[in-house]
Amino acid sequence: MGSARVAVVLLADAGGRVRDVSGDGLESAFGWPGALVGSQLGTLGSPGRPLFPADRLDAARRDGEVRYDVPAAAPGERPPLSVHLRVFDVAGTALLRASVSRLGENGDREAAEELAREEARVALERSRTELEAIYEHAPVMMCVVDGERRVLFANQAFTSFTGVDEASLRGGRACGVFGCINAKEDPLGCGFGPKCPACDLRLAIADTFATGTPHHAVEYRARLERGGERREVVLLCATALLDRTESPRLLLCMQDVTERVRVTEALAEAVQREVAMDRAISSLYRPVVSPETDVPAIARAVFEQALRLTGSPFAFVAEVDPETGAVSPHVLSKILEDGPGTRAAGDPVTFPRGADGRYASLWGHPLNMRKGCFTNDPVRHPAARGLPSGHVPIDRFLAVPVLAGDQLVGEIAVANAPADYTDRDLKTVERLAEFYALGIQRKRVEAQVRSLADSLETRVRERTAELLAANRELEAFSYSVSHDLRAPLRAIVGFTQAVLEDLGPSLPPASAEDLGRAVAAANRMSHLIDGLLGLSRLTRRDMQRGPLDLSALAREVVDEQRALHPDRNVDVTVEDGLAVLGDKELLRLVLHNLLENAWKFTARTPGARVDVGSTTSESVPPGDEAGRRAFFVRDNGAGFEMAYADKLFRPFHRLHAESDYPGSGIGLASAQRIVRRHGGTIWASSAPGAGTAFYFTLEERG
Repeated sequence: MGSARVAVVLLADAGGRVRDVSGDGLESAFGWPGALVGSQLGTLGSPGRPLFPADRLDAARRDGEVRYDVPAAAPGERPPLSVHLRVFDVAGTALLRASVSRLGENGDREAAEELAREEARVALERSRTELEAIYEHAPVMMCVVDGERRVLFANQAFTSFTGVDEASLRGGRACGVFGCINAKEDPLGCGFGPKCPACDLRLAIADTFATGTPHHAVEYRARLERGGERREVVLLCATALLDRTESPRLLLCMQDVTERVRVTEALAEAVQREVAMDRAISSLYRPVVSPETDVPAIARAVFEQALRLTGSPFAFVAEVDPETGAVSPHVLSKILEDGPGTRAAGDPVTFPRGADGRYASLWGHPLNMRKGCFTNDPVRHPAARGLPSGHVPIDRFLAVPVLAGDQLVGEIAVANAPADYTDRDLKTVERLAEFYALGIQRKRVEAQVRSLADSLETRVRERTAELLAANRELEAFSYSVSHDLRAPLRAIVGFTQAVLEDLGPSLPPASAEDLGRAVAAANRMSHLIDGLLGLSRLTRRDMQRGPLDLSALAREVVDEQRALHPDRNVDVTVEDGLAVLGDKELLRLVLHNLLENAWKFTARTPGARVDVGSTTSESVPPGDEAGRRAFFVRDNGAGFEMAYADKLFRPFHRLHAESDYPGSGIGLASAQRIVRRHGGTIWASSAPGAGTAFYFTLEERG
């Protein structure tokens, strides 16, 4: 028949999408394009002549198999075709096989069908070969088992994992050949032993055999024994039913995820430990920062967290005496069989430091090394020195020194955890030690601060007593000056004036002049005494602070100066709104002294001018606050050399001759004391012949 005996076999999924094609002469025989993989069966054929009508495909899915002919489109066109559709199951997946053959010119159906069967056999053989290659070389473990869980086939990955060749595996029950410890106790193999009912893999296999339901991502944790060694593995498994005959077979796929699960669980455990550690640190925060707690209370909190985080039944948390180096536990578990329970702060338990400066036994080893350590075999540790009579046995031990910088301040130790201590436990206790060190350091600093505060209070009381005594002495001195010195002066002036009145006409002119000088000097001394008394009263006088209008006070003083010197014509300007907070009488005295000076030192200046105002100039004296508001009294009078400005505010120091500008030398000293009592500073700026400006600041209180 030549080319007339052409057959094509197509494999498609349940939805009709072509997955494989076998056969030759597709285009010449059927008018199809060569690349059919990926096409839909329903789209194949020519207009008006579909090869796989939708109703035929539905019938095949419903009935499992259907045959039909596709007639020629028209006489002389391509010959009729025979189509055979069959649905079958491969590893639990439904596939649709479509065999298409061309009928002979005489309608030789039998020959066409025979050819189609041959071509289908070849196609299925090729698919079987491909599936076997995939099955054998897949990186996932695969085996086929029957209803009795006996292994029928196993791929290379399975034999590599079990260490048993496929020939030896065949006939053995799945988990028995796999090495499951539970299966060894089961004479019938997997799924029938006393420990198997809860096995997730057994349940998945049983359900797939019973219902045909495939299972995916079943986690199988097993203890395997091979070559006398036992190990725990985690396998990710999947099951699929291969057929539903009287002897059903099941495909079991497994992937070893032991390492991945171990890493994941280790990470989860680490996260849980970090969360637990964070909670522990949070619980320690309050006792550490609270001023109402002490070191024993912090030690108690650390003790509880150390027991909880390490799972240890025994622990102690101690503090090292900074003077003697002795280790004194604030909290100590019951360690003597007939002794008391957990010891609290105040119990007389102390571990002294040796004469060589080192600590004895296993608990002292971390303190000597300044480094935490643990041992899960304490008896064999080089630092072990045995235990006292009645001491509980120590199976495992971990201790960490508590360091504040380079200073040893304490120790935390735990013992007899149910499992061996690890580096994770050591790091956990080290973090607790860091926080405990912070608590000890804080409480010691607080104690030092309290001690300093007590000392300062004592010094303040002593200084206050000294100042009160000095004030009393000053008051006594003022009284002495006021009464004891004035009486002789009054006598000198009185008797000298009496001599002048009685003998004045008969006295030589020189003698009369000398007596006049004596009277003037006595009067001048009386003025100086008045100035000293006034200066001392400024220091002792209680201040009455309140809001003031400095502009109004300045204008009052200016009016007084004009009344005292009616012959003077001084141009005065006073800035409005100079509001301050202070003692009215004292600040009035400041303005009086400054304006009196301005009036005095402009006496010889034509066109005398005085200004009162404020400024925020950056030019302030050293130690004062830049940009602070300063008030000024400025004149265009005589001025002075700034080289002598340091003497300006000293009592009785003068920069001009008294004959030129008379005065007591007390005014500026008084102004400085008043300004200082107001929390301010006073200074001057001047030049000879260019006038003088006095600036002063006041404390700004709300």
